Amino acid sequence: MCGIAVIVSKTETADVHIDTLRQMLVQMNHRGPDGKGEYISDQVVLGMDRLAIVDCEGGSQPIWNEDQSICVVANGEIYNHGVLRELLMGKGHRFQTGTDVEVLVHLYEEYGERLLERLDGIYAFSIWDVRNKKLMVVRDRVGVKPLYYMESESAFLFSSELNALLQSNPSMPFYTDLKALSEYHGFRFVTAPHTIVNEIKKLPPAHWALVSDGQMTIRKYWSPQSATQITDSRSPENLLDLFEQAVINQEAPEVKSGLFLSAGLDSSALLAMQTKYYEKQPLTFTVGFDKPAELTNRLEYDELQEAARTAEIFGAEHYSQRYSAQAVLSELPKIIAALDEPIADPTAIPLWFVSKMAREADCKVAYSGEGLDEIFYGYSVYNAAYWLEFLGKLPTGIRKFALRWVNKLGISGQGVLDRSLRPISEWYQGIGGAFTRHEKERLFTATAWGHLPVVQATSPFLQSPNTPSGSVLKKMADFDFHAWLPDNTLAKTDQVTMAHSLELRVPYLDHPIIEYAERLPAHQKRRGKVGKLAARQAFHEILPEEILNRPKNGFPVPITAWIFGEWKDFIGETLLHSGSFTRDLYKKNEIEKLMATETGKRKRAGRLLWTLLMLEMWLNAHPQVNLAFEANVPQVETSF
Repeated sequence: MCGIAVIVSKTETADVHIDTLRQMLVQMNHRGPDGKGEYISDQVVLGMDRLAIVDCEGGSQPIWNEDQSICVVANGEIYNHGVLRELLMGKGHRFQTGTDVEVLVHLYEEYGERLLERLDGIYAFSIWDVRNKKLMVVRDRVGVKPLYYMESESAFLFSSELNALLQSNPSMPFYTDLKALSEYHGFRFVTAPHTIVNEIKKLPPAHWALVSDGQMTIRKYWSPQSATQITDSRSPENLLDLFEQAVINQEAPEVKSGLFLSAGLDSSALLAMQTKYYEKQPLTFTVGFDKPAELTNRLEYDELQEAARTAEIFGAEHYSQRYSAQAVLSELPKIIAALDEPIADPTAIPLWFVSKMAREADCKVAYSGEGLDEIFYGYSVYNAAYWLEFLGKLPTGIRKFALRWVNKLGISGQGVLDRSLRPISEWYQGIGGAFTRHEKERLFTATAWGHLPVVQATSPFLQSPNTPSGSVLKKMADFDFHAWLPDNTLAKTDQVTMAHSLELRVPYLDHPIIEYAERLPAHQKRRGKVGKLAARQAFHEILPEEILNRPKNGFPVPITAWIFGEWKDFIGETLLHSGSFTRDLYKKNEIEKLMATETGKRKRAGRLLWTLLMLEMWLNAHPQVNLAFEANVPQVETSF
């Protein structure tokens, strides 16, 4: 609901940084157009842009405790602030506002750093302890709200946006991170703590940083893996209770809100629960696209009929709109400029337009069904885990023999046989995988390839070379939860929605639901080709069969059809231009080969071209960042 910025001085009085702070806040004004606040002292300057959602009239920040010894700036919302307020008032604390953020300063007074154990919400906040001259910076458990940081010779800087940090020193040269650049081409996003910018890092989810005496330490405070397993006898009704409680807790009664409705299981269930518990008539928003020139199945570009039917079932006030390929192309530079990093996920496109629709309808809060696929194993890519588990029971020699014969005969099965012979860390690229190692080697120029690290996976959930039987599915899903979800999905949704001054809430990622799902055995989450089993059972009493059995589609984007149809000339002119930002990174003939891909193989080629286009256009929108892969560019190392 806000944008925050904090600068902690290391070598001089902090007031010399006030102009920098204000410049950062101007850059983030879209995150909080309702007001600004700042605090200046010898050690720290901090400020925020406010999007007023709770205590709209009296909740301006920074917020202080009773004796002005502790202050906070925060982005997001503490959903259980009412319960915490009662607890703290019972202990003698006095509140000056009705805002949720004020509980943070009193919790810090009462519990110190252990306040994190008591929070339920989406948040990135900074607490300044005046007496002890230390700063506590925190990011929520799942990473719904972002937090970036960088260190200079004179200060530590924190911000809700990487773009704001780029503006903190206009004369400072920024360079691409080599590891991140290689990761981006493999995953389509960059994993924390790295960003695409060498000098800037992101605080991972469920981590907090302490800045004191000119030093910063980073620690982890939560993990869903500590939960113990639930037996098969646990009823799905318990899960429905958790879903419904999350929906109730996340209502925003003081402002107008809406639901992004894709007509699938996840958003439809949210609508059913909001209809049951919210007093106001739900508002729903859906986007679709004109039929592309290339032959395309309707559900790949348009779910407007299904969404309208779902909205009608639950009595929602429904808004929908369809956009042409040219309309999308004209908005594309704005969409990409809003992203703190290049994220080659085309769902940013419908998200941009549906956010625009919601804000034009005066909504300040929107709800989305993000997260259910990650925590309840809903993605179709997980089907491969069962074949791999089966093949893993066969002797290695038999699998090698079979691989030689299927290659020789040219029949299907090469991919899964090959993966069964290698550790998961070498082949799994998550939901949105792009270029393989061999494809990157073909794509990059000799100079670039000589300096770029070969990175296919960095998550600890993929690193074990000896994958125990039956654990491939768990490792795939864990990687997607800890990497794809925060660094792709949630990063994209925050940046695109906040570009329209709209806060997105994701009830399925309430941490009690995540902990419940972690304790379930895999077969209660996925069986064969059917994922989200426990969630489907829980939703059975609130959704009709036509929605429960509707295939997953999400907001569809005909990206492949556009790339090889209406956008083909634009793609070629952008990527093959002699003045392109990536001209020294890619071999021109490899791009031409991708663009000449025959019809039957275009889906994957389209994904790869979109990855290249996104980086090129992101660099164009962020001229402060230099694409450099020479060995003499110093790389910032971050470890914790």
